[in-house]
Amino acid sequence: MKEFREVKDFIASHDMKALACGRYDIDENNYVKISELETKQPGELIFEKHEKYIDVHYLIEGDERMLIGEGKATLAKEYNEVKDCAFYTCEKYREVIIREGESLVCDTDCLHVGAFVTDKPRKIKKKRQFEIEIKIF
Repeated sequence: MKEFREVKDFIASHDMKALACGRYDIDENNYVKISELETKQPGELIFEKHEKYIDVHYLIEGDERMLIGEGKATLAKEYNEVKDCAFYTCEKYREVIIREGESLVCDTDCLHVGAFVTDKPRKIKKKRQFEIEIKIF
């Protein structure tokens, strides 16, 4: 998929640790948002799901625990076309740890929530999302 190659090229051609937080356009349809945040303990688990974009979560600094929803999901907030996001609760989930330099790809059928501690709260710098638009033929 051409868009994944563009994400890889973006990472390879930029000093990720030097980039300021904000939005960077890769092309006319795809972009990346970089943010700094502090990991937290899970509270009420509300999972997000997208219809138009695939999320590529790439960790620039630190480590993060993400949860992937499994099994029965219940809609908590209707789909917002502008934000390309709907929110759900899930009965079950699995944990995934992302470490510095690693990524997690969340396809359009993936319920996910993140920014959770692995052992203690810490600041992370995250290429929070490469938003890759899905082309349906």
